[in-house]
Amino acid sequence: MLKKRKPLGRQLSACAAIGFALLVLLPLVLKESYCPPKGPESGAIERNGDAAYGQNSRQQVWKTLDEMQTEAKTEKDEAGRRNHGTPPAWVCEDAKVTDFLVVYFTYCLVLVGWFTIRSSERIAEDQTGVANKQASIAGLQADISERQKEIARQEFLTTHRPRIIVRDVRQLDCNPGDAIEINFRVVNTGATTAHIIASSFDIWRFGIAASYKALETPQAGAENWIGNRPLASNAVFDLTYTNGQWHPGDFHAHVDQDRGVFFGGQIIYRDEIGNVRRVGILRRLDVSARRFHAVRDSDYDYED
Repeated sequence: MLKKRKPLGRQLSACAAIGFALLVLLPLVLKESYCPPKGPESGAIERNGDAAYGQNSRQQVWKTLDEMQTEAKTEKDEAGRRNHGTPPAWVCEDAKVTDFLVVYFTYCLVLVGWFTIRSSERIAEDQTGVANKQASIAGLQADISERQKEIARQEFLTTHRPRIIVRDVRQLDCNPGDAIEINFRVVNTGATTAHIIASSFDIWRFGIAASYKALETPQAGAENWIGNRPLASNAVFDLTYTNGQWHPGDFHAHVDQDRGVFFGGQIIYRDEIGNVRRVGILRRLDVSARRFHAVRDSDYDYED
């Protein structure tokens, strides 16, 4: 913020007035008040001596001159004492008003020069202050612009989130004793990239005396079966899960939908602004179709 300062014009006028009072008025007042009137000049005294004494000798004239000068000096000293002391010598010298004015005008020239330099310095300081303030404003505007961009970016990412789903879970053609191979696809149907940070999958078998509802909700924990991989918008991971062998009872067509072979797990991912989201998967094997269908249970099959 620029400092508020007194105008230089007022300061210059004040200094000029003070200089006029000190350099012109004060000497004239002192001269009139303290200095005694000057005695007659020596030439006038000599002419008066010639008229008074006529044809007197040169010695008598010089004697009279000396006496008159002594008397004039005595009167001057007495006048100084009557005015409470002897005034400064420069006041009572043979100086005219024009001499004081010359001194004053010289002072004014010096004063104007000094104020000109000071004005230039002040202008330079003000320009520097203005430049610094403009730089600060430019920096603030740039910071505001960056913040606005970041806010717009976060708003976009909030309204255009990633969305991971699991689809096309299929059992490959197989027989009892063969290795379990389940193909499935992980798809990002959202508008922005998803970063997978944890994932796990497993197979469960529930026979006549059990139900999948006795299963604890699958949690990925620290495991990441898929791997720390970004999944861009509309991108697809084609994956194959293997775990053990098929049992003869795995191909029994259970009427109760709570029983049979189930495949499921959990995927944890985050979006571009750090929001963490979860997807739960639980699918039941349809033996005739060789596919795994969703169980439609929000405790196991869900998405945040």
